[in-house]
Amino acid sequence: MIREIIHPYSDDLAAKVRVYTLEEIMVEKIRSLFQRTRSRDLYDVWYLWNNINLIKVSQILSEEFRIKNVKLDIKDLKERKNDFGNAWESSLNHQVKNPPNFADVFSFVLRKMKTSLG
Repeated sequence: MIREIIHPYSDDLAAKVRVYTLEEIMVEKIRSLFQRTRSRDLYDVWYLWNNINLIKVSQILSEEFRIKNVKLDIKDLKERKNDFGNAWESSLNHQVKNPPNFADVFSFVLRKMKTSLG
């Protein structure tokens, strides 16, 4: 998608850049959950979930996983719960004011992934 750069500066800049859609960002974040253990990826999936077109995400996701040779393994994700949880506060506190409860976020994401994608 192409978008115009919007900025608050007095400089006269009329430029356009190529950007990801929210659905493409979501696909990358979901893929990241299965390739690494970063709390911010879990937070981002939780945060974006109700703001995206899930049908588009599903259409893009299978191809992304195939190309990157990644498996959507919900069991593996569930087994890494403590790893995500151990880093939750320390990795999000400097990025998010008052991060939501980890257990609630993890349960939400796991449930949504099982019912919508798994």
